[in-house]
Amino acid sequence: MDCAQILRLQQTEFFLLHNLVVDELGLLKRVKRITPAAKNTVQEAVACQARLFRSFLGKVFPPPIRVSKTPRCFEFCVGIDTRTREFLVEGTEACAILRTPVVGESGFLRFEFPWRLVVTVGKPRFHRRSRYRYMDFTASEVGIGKSHMVAKAVMLWKERLDAAVAAGAAARFAEAPETAEAPAAPRRNAAQEQLDAVLSAAVEAGRL
Repeated sequence: MDCAQILRLQQTEFFLLHNLVVDELGLLKRVKRITPAAKNTVQEAVACQARLFRSFLGKVFPPPIRVSKTPRCFEFCVGIDTRTREFLVEGTEACAILRTPVVGESGFLRFEFPWRLVVTVGKPRFHRRSRYRYMDFTASEVGIGKSHMVAKAVMLWKERLDAAVAAGAAARFAEAPETAEAPAAPRRNAAQEQLDAVLSAAVEAGRL
């Protein structure tokens, strides 16, 4: 597949992801509309898609959870914060479902308990020394046909993460009710409340 074909497909893929996270779910409100069509190479176009996907991950996993991108490929690392890790370790049984991929997650999500979640959309073989050098990519390697599916899988995994953290917090409180404070996990904020509302609406409408 030549570069021109890849760029055309990337343009379509960008708008599928944009339609999901901005128009349907409303997770992102202000997104720079620099699309793959404005780029000249596959690497630049992948970077354009990756920025949108990273913004989406930052909304789903707000601080103190950290989101970073793996250099030279369409892959991200979601680093679980210390407090969340502690509750995950407490809720051993509830965490089993996080470690085992469900339908739609295999090959996309890998949870390295309890430290991080690795999200892989594509793995193009970028050249190490020349950032914009073109190579003969395949559609699969640059994540075409995957980004919006992976985004849906991430949202459902986050819902299971919250349930596991809540179970861990409850288990800790049950072991030492006299000295422990009532569980306040999962940590909630405006972004979490919005995400829960979006997830519920999307499931009811059949979009997830």
